[in-house]
Amino acid sequence: MTTFHHVTEGEFVRLLQTHTLHKFIAQESAQFKGKYHLVGIAPAARTAYAIRQGRINELRKWRLDNLGGFLSKHGVRTFEVQNNL
Repeated sequence: MTTFHHVTEGEFVRLLQTHTLHKFIAQESAQFKGKYHLVGIAPAARTAYAIRQGRINELRKWRLDNLGGFLSKHGVRTFEVQNNL
C-alpha cells in the first residue's frame, strides 16, 4: 500500500536534501490547464509527497518552467511530465 502526503515546500526541500525522494512527477492540474503539481516519490517507504499551497491543504500549482527551475536549484536533473489529454 502506498501513502500520499501533502507537505510544505520546506519539508519537500528537506526530503530532497536527505535524498529520500528518487522520482519526480509533474502532473498537470485537472482544473488549471498549463499548471502542474509536483509529486516526489520515496520508493523505499512506498510514499509520495506533494507540495501544498501555503497554509491550506491544497496542492500548489506551478508553471512547468518554474517547477523545473525549482528542481534544478535543488540538484534534480530529471523529472517526468504527465499531461491531461
